[in-house]
Amino acid sequence: MAPRRALADLLNLGPKTAAWLADVGIESEAELRRVGAVAAYRRLKHARPREVSLNALWALHGALVGEPWSKLDAATKARLRAAVAVGRGVATDRSGVKPKRRSNRRP
Repeated sequence: MAPRRALADLLNLGPKTAAWLADVGIESEAELRRVGAVAAYRRLKHARPREVSLNALWALHGALVGEPWSKLDAATKARLRAAVAVGRGVATDRSGVKPKRRSNRRP
């Protein structure tokens, strides 16, 4: 059996992220794996909408797959963005990017 690591000891995660995860009910690596990166990100974003960015999503995914968040490729990031958007009911194009809002102002 693999040793149990503290969340802050996982790749890409530090004490602040571990504390935020604990605040939303994710207190162990096993719980993070059970919940998954997308659902964990949704919880964090709901609890701290101004503080949590997409970098947290990349970091959570990277922590689970053992890859630095900065090394994730564009396709993986697009897939993760699309998964988050689907959960919120936000339409995306094939790249997983939300369309920009159109302004009612005339050019």
